[in-house]
Amino acid sequence: MTGEDMGINIKKEDIEKSMNEESLTELDKSRPLKRLWKLLSSVSSSPTRGKLANLSIEYFLNPYGYTVSPSTHAVTSVKCRVTELEGSPGHQKPKDTDEEVEVETDLVIWSTGYKGEAIEGLEG
Repeated sequence: MTGEDMGINIKKEDIEKSMNEESLTELDKSRPLKRLWKLLSSVSSSPTRGKLANLSIEYFLNPYGYTVSPSTHAVTSVKCRVTELEGSPGHQKPKDTDEEVEVETDLVIWSTGYKGEAIEGLEG
């Protein structure tokens, strides 16, 4: 499979939601952030239909549970709380809202945060 066989989907609403006043202030001060925002914005409108595989990146979600198929023992969906950004420019953090969603999935990639920490005994 090549990169052309894969579609990447980022919700345009998530990109727009991320552009609060504080985020705009951060973008004005950082050329790398501007380039990243431009890249994510372009991916949010790229076609995914007809691709062999699709990757959907969903922002503003805080996973808290999973639904597992009783017959296959595979994860079928992820239960999430919807979040929003709060804080001053350069110090924004996600905050849970009262809204919850369940996202159907075939694959779950576990992420423990933005900054990796070395695990003793494993060399990267």
